[in-house]
Amino acid sequence: MKIEFEKNKKLNEIELQTSKEISELNTNEILNPIKRKVIGYKDEDITNLIDYSKQIQKENSNNKNVIKKKDVLLEELTQELGNLQCENDKLKDGRAIKERDTKIYEQEQTISKQKTIIKEKNSIIEKLESTVNELQETLANFKAKMFNFCDKVCRALGHKIGIHYKKNDEINYDDMEYYANGVNRKYERSEKDKSDDMEISM
Repeated sequence: MKIEFEKNKKLNEIELQTSKEISELNTNEILNPIKRKVIGYKDEDITNLIDYSKQIQKENSNNKNVIKKKDVLLEELTQELGNLQCENDKLKDGRAIKERDTKIYEQEQTISKQKTIIKEKNSIIEKLESTVNELQETLANFKAKMFNFCDKVCRALGHKIGIHYKKNDEINYDDMEYYANGVNRKYERSEKDKSDDMEISM
């Protein structure tokens, strides 16, 4: 693509230069003399001579354009031929096959390393998944035990304060927390009062 781009760039530059040269013919003083200054010739002859001269100049510019373009294309073909010759030499002496085999070997080594890394990572992922599953199971069992324990404690507290839940009744945990806080406050005050008594007795 780079070679193609450079080639097209050169061809465009040649084309632009040729267009510029042809457009400058109309402003060239030699090819556009003032007719009244050319003595001894008819205006028609002078016009024909001027047109003929311009035509020759245009053809010259176009011919130079063609030659320059051919030079650019020849340069590209020479470069391609050199590349082909180099590849041909490599094929003859076996370098191309060795290079190919080396690249294939390197790719195989890279793929093998990647497979090993993937295998190791998969093993780590499996272990982590197993650990996570065990932790989730342990947490689920702990939650179930805690729920059963809380359920028993709330039912026991309910019985003590006169709220009797049947076996399959749902317990209102907000109410039970409120009653538990009340009981705890009562005993905490009682403990505080006892400590005050001890300080006074001392």
